[in-house]
Amino acid sequence: MKYPMPKSSKLLVINDFKGVDFTSSSVDKKRSGNAYNVINNNGYIESRPSYELLKKIGNKINGSWNVDTKSGDYFLIHSGTKLYQVTSDFSSYVEVCSNLNDVKSTGQYINGYLIIIDGKRNIIFGNFGNSYEARYLDECGTIPITTIGMSPSGGGKSYQPINMASKYRINMIRGTAEDTVYNLNDTNLDDNSDVLIQLLTLDGWEVLDSSEYTVDYVNGKVTFKIAPGETPLNEEDNVSIRYCKTNTEYLDILNNCTISTVFGYNGNDDRIFITGNKNFKNMVWYSYSNDVTYFPDINYIQVGQEEINNFTRINSGKLGIQKPKSDSDSTIYYLESAIFNNEEVFPLTAGVKTIGCIGKYANSNLVNDPLTLTEQGVFAIVSSDNEKFAMLRSYYVNGKLLKEKNLEEAVAISFKGKYYLAINNNVYIADSRFKSYAKNSQTEDYQYEWYFWKDIPVRVWFIFNNELYFGTETGDICKINDVQNNEDNFESYFETPPLSLDSTVLNKTIKKVGLIYKNNSEFEFGYITPDGEEKIIDLKSGETDFPVVILEKEKIRKFLYIKFFVRSKKRLTLEQLNVEYVYSGRYKGE
Repeated sequence: MKYPMPKSSKLLVINDFKGVDFTSSSVDKKRSGNAYNVINNNGYIESRPSYELLKKIGNKINGSWNVDTKSGDYFLIHSGTKLYQVTSDFSSYVEVCSNLNDVKSTGQYINGYLIIIDGKRNIIFGNFGNSYEARYLDECGTIPITTIGMSPSGGGKSYQPINMASKYRINMIRGTAEDTVYNLNDTNLDDNSDVLIQLLTLDGWEVLDSSEYTVDYVNGKVTFKIAPGETPLNEEDNVSIRYCKTNTEYLDILNNCTISTVFGYNGNDDRIFITGNKNFKNMVWYSYSNDVTYFPDINYIQVGQEEINNFTRINSGKLGIQKPKSDSDSTIYYLESAIFNNEEVFPLTAGVKTIGCIGKYANSNLVNDPLTLTEQGVFAIVSSDNEKFAMLRSYYVNGKLLKEKNLEEAVAISFKGKYYLAINNNVYIADSRFKSYAKNSQTEDYQYEWYFWKDIPVRVWFIFNNELYFGTETGDICKINDVQNNEDNFESYFETPPLSLDSTVLNKTIKKVGLIYKNNSEFEFGYITPDGEEKIIDLKSGETDFPVVILEKEKIRKFLYIKFFVRSKKRLTLEQLNVEYVYSGRYKGE
């Protein structure tokens, strides 16, 4: 903005306002050491968007997932101890499962099935025949054929591993014309369990009526009234016996896990990896390829000694397995994929012993920058070598963020180029569009511009139809709008740092103050003197379709430092601040 001014006058122009800086002792003039509920969406500072309450579901939102199918969308909400199926407009819902763990849960979707991990009993949602429904994983796990080529006396060849998520197993036996007693792989079967026997005929497999045999559950034997006979097809097993042998330790291992992710060979996200079982704190288990209901009992990885806190996907294609800070263990391990003996395997490499991951819910990839929450703030995991493990990204908000209570409970999500980290009704937002190097951060790492919102009661985040939602501690489902709704009554505020107007030894007197802002704004503008006194500058402007340019004569006499602010409960925007001033004598001290 140009306007005439005396030659002795000086002009301060601040535009391209940035985010907050809660950490530096000397804050850049374009940032704010005291701002809340503002954001930079369009190249200037403006009020954060509103959020609206869509529906109250239960009493505590613990998780939310969208399942896309050919027949339509299925939306699931974990609230309290129940799982609800919700319409896509959130207008109605029905309970589909109960007795869940009343904690934050995680969910992963692969090949048409959603697995929900809640630390109590894992749930699968998918199409089980003619309709979509929720079932317990341990009731619908893939039933493996554990042994083939058996004779009635036993033996045979191992074929598929035991499924930790299933109580059932199948033995395939080559029948004879004489033998009526057939030995199974296992003894001490579940009493009175539903044994299923099928015989191979020239027309296919036929189920044998239970009246045609008896089962010795203790010794693991089946006695037929009539010998099954020899196979009708050359070199084929002709007796299939499915039986039940519950391994409660296996079921407890899976059901007590709390952390999950997807990973697989050569970048394919076709397996579920789970951990977080307090009784097996350093163990990871993973599913069969493209089958979330099959966790082979040989698919496990021991990761160091200490507990695992989270997974993170790294740009190199590896899976990072993260731990809290420890004197005895690495804080990150790296999982790779390879082929060995025609099988997919996942070699493990230990990383560095440095800063540790402190939360289960705050990892998120911000435009190929894998962010994680540590005891020293938000870091990006950038390498798997021992020289450069991670880079600080949250310098500008660490002064406030690291003082938050129960920081390990923070939840994060990345959406449209921003990383949203929520804790204690506060939200810290990193904007990937703006990067800079903080001169006082004692790090060579670039920093994002950050913004701070308050009074946003986020318990969990989720994205649906390219819009951002959250669930609350009281069961509310809320959607973040595109802009602020003027009917909302929250306050947005942006304050400049103390401005010396290019001299820390001379007093100044301000003659004129200018602002540029959007024409739909409605806010207070004022200044704060060194003694903390706040004064409002009256802005006079008419309606216009163009950006508003305001120039006010304002005598602010003999100060060394001054701060300006904008505040609004309606609609705040700020594009540029201009200050015309003159020197008014040497500062003589307090």
